[in-house]
Amino acid sequence: ADAAPLEGCALSLRQLRAQKVDAAVGAHLHAAQEAAAETHAAEVTSPAPVGMCTMRDEEMMWKLGDGSADGSFQKTLAGQATQSFSWWHGFDEEQMVKGTVLHTGVSAPCAGCFAEMGRYRYENCKWHCLFSSWCSSSCLTCTKAFDTDACTGVQTPRASPC
Repeated sequence: ADAAPLEGCALSLRQLRAQKVDAAVGAHLHAAQEAAAETHAAEVTSPAPVGMCTMRDEEMMWKLGDGSADGSFQKTLAGQATQSFSWWHGFDEEQMVKGTVLHTGVSAPCAGCFAEMGRYRYENCKWHCLFSSWCSSSCLTCTKAFDTDACTGVQTPRASPC
């Protein structure tokens, strides 16, 4: 007669533990859903910069022109990206902006788009570009994923494979 009440207590204890676990899991899922909603709201309210280049900036880019030859806009950017890269410190966007402004004549906000592209290349295309030319097909294909024109708001000169 004494065993029956104990079995009922054990079952009740298991049920209480299960309810506590269910509540903890539910609270965790709710917190994760709230965090995801906040992240999505931040993404929606903080779009990437668009239209950072002026008509004058566009003119300065096209004065240097398309292609990959010395003096072209893209070759000049490649040189600045190389100068902005360090094995010890990574990619320095500020240095890229300063060099791009100095060597191309575009404004700093416009140059920021190319610094973002340089950062993208450094973070995503290092192996495609590092051990080959900046204008190799593999490097250009990888960096094409970064939409520079969306940031600049203008059509930028294109590099050609070399």
